[in-house]
Amino acid sequence: AISSSQLLVRRRDVEALLVVKMSGGYFVTRDGGSRSQPAGILGCKAKLAELGVEVLNFPDALQRARQIC
Repeated sequence: AISSSQLLVRRRDVEALLVVKMSGGYFVTRDGGSRSQPAGILGCKAKLAELGVEVLNFPDALQRARQIC
């Protein structure tokens, strides 16, 4: 079962991802993609891309910004 605090965190994540999708931006995060947190946002990067949300970690976001400027 999911605790109320975990549910709140997930709701905030979904709301933030929705804002990114609606604005056509990028979601930059450190959340997940590690052995201790495999199902975090970075761990779901491919699935989110299928939904039209591009997720970047900080090094990738910095590289992307350098390409733009």
